[in-house]
Amino acid sequence: EEPRSYKSFATGSGVIVSNDGYIVTNNHVVEDADEIEVTTFDKKKHKAKLIGRDPYTDLALIKIDAKNLPVAHLANIEDVKVGEFVLAIGNPLGLNSTVTSGIVSAIGRGGLALPNLSKTGGYAVENFIQTDAAINPGNSGGGLFDLNGSLVGINTAIATQTGTYIGYGFAIPVDLVKSVVADLIEDGKIDRGYIGVRIRSIDETDAKAIGLDKVEGVMIHDVVKGSAAEEAGLEPGDAILAVDGQPVKTSNELQSVIVKHRAGDKIELTIWRDKKKIKKTVVLKPKSDEEGESYADKNKEIKENARGEVVFEKLGFKVSPLTDELKDRLDVDYGAYISDVERYGQAADRGMSPGGVIVKADGKKIKSPKDLRRIIEKKKPGDGILLFVKYSDSNRIVALEIPEDDDK
Repeated sequence: EEPRSYKSFATGSGVIVSNDGYIVTNNHVVEDADEIEVTTFDKKKHKAKLIGRDPYTDLALIKIDAKNLPVAHLANIEDVKVGEFVLAIGNPLGLNSTVTSGIVSAIGRGGLALPNLSKTGGYAVENFIQTDAAINPGNSGGGLFDLNGSLVGINTAIATQTGTYIGYGFAIPVDLVKSVVADLIEDGKIDRGYIGVRIRSIDETDAKAIGLDKVEGVMIHDVVKGSAAEEAGLEPGDAILAVDGQPVKTSNELQSVIVKHRAGDKIELTIWRDKKKIKKTVVLKPKSDEEGESYADKNKEIKENARGEVVFEKLGFKVSPLTDELKDRLDVDYGAYISDVERYGQAADRGMSPGGVIVKADGKKIKSPKDLRRIIEKKKPGDGILLFVKYSDSNRIVALEIPEDDDK
């Protein structure tokens, strides 16, 4: 008997940021959603469209068709102080429109290795407001407000081993929210700039070794080839003390400053080198093409895991790297092995079955699952692709159509 397929449902919260229906929420609330439905405070239900998302900050922007909506007022992060009272608003544990209170326990909290940021390959931006206001599952994407009613952050996670609140929660600060929302409203993508360095916060031993009086700044451990940092003359062993005159004390602080800049922006770094301060102007660059493809998240239905398997969810099949045993059995030297085909998906309907090897796509050799992913990611909705598939006893041509992306 074939296993049944089931629909699953998840809930989260959001904050209205424009009167014509833009709503900010968490990326992890909407990233795997086929459909998004929003229930506003007046109990009306709206179908929402995904405008864009940013896995690195765990923020996403959705939109409903509505007018004259009440809009959250955004606070200035400079006005948010440790010890001030805050309110967390959302829908925790299925309880609609719940408010909990607490204080700001810390600002600039990072290094938490939160599970909702685990897929970012080490590029996650962790610079949270910590609060003891009760935040539970379902609060994700909801607002953290000050006593003036201004938004100070978007609730994203809780510190817990049990899955529910045990004392502290974390919110993405409002300055980062403003930057990401503005970028996503413009074109649905994040055009973020990068310095191109690998860094860590300076500790007391580092400070002594390089002659710093204070334990502050960020040590550069490596400079990425071809990066903005290399072009600006940054070197391993340099310490970044400030960006545009703003001191940075930890790697989290540096990330939180740079993340608000776009590719092409110029920044001035204060560098500690050879026991003296020097200035370096850096023109930020985007990530490399390969990193940028997954970063821009152009084709949300394509996923790759650590084993090199690539899942084409909307096309309905999965490919895996070829093993030596498969090469011998199927008499091929290269290709992407079809390890699974969804029973009612487009690939199955068009004659694809598991056990074959895709050796060509649109006439181009496919040497790995990544090769196939890159070709399909360049396609637009409505485009066709022709796959040449080799099975142990036959060859097959499979034509597929790239489905419409209803999230754009």
